[in-house]
Amino acid sequence: MTTESNETESPRMLKTVERTARIIKALETLDGAGVTELSTHLGMSKSSTYHYLATLQETDFVVKTGDQYELGLQLLLSGEYVRNRNILYRYGKEEVEELAETTGEYANLFTEQHGKGINLYKVRGSDAVGSGYQTDKLQTRIEN
Repeated sequence: MTTESNETESPRMLKTVERTARIIKALETLDGAGVTELSTHLGMSKSSTYHYLATLQETDFVVKTGDQYELGLQLLLSGEYVRNRNILYRYGKEEVEELAETTGEYANLFTEQHGKGINLYKVRGSDAVGSGYQTDKLQTRIEN
């Protein structure tokens, strides 16, 4: 008996993991939220939403201030770990810094993951105008 699934089949999604990901994304979108607002936004019961949030809080992925929940800094640490292991980031960081210094403008280092462009690194050159774009939030669908 084999436990490996056929590569052409869609993987079985675990509801708890899918809901956890939805909660994390919703807290980002809503810029933090209380249990009622989040449960309404996600179409989940308040009790389930509370238990998910309590678990995420216990693992430092979410923090609670008053009655508001927001994303915790553990996500930043995990994201930095992933970025620092990325070979493009490790070899491209200095090139992006050099480009920003040479042009005096903003320079960004993007990569593709699952059809989306993800900004790994951005540098503001000395002559760059404005405060910059929120390119770290830009995740555009990449078409073939």
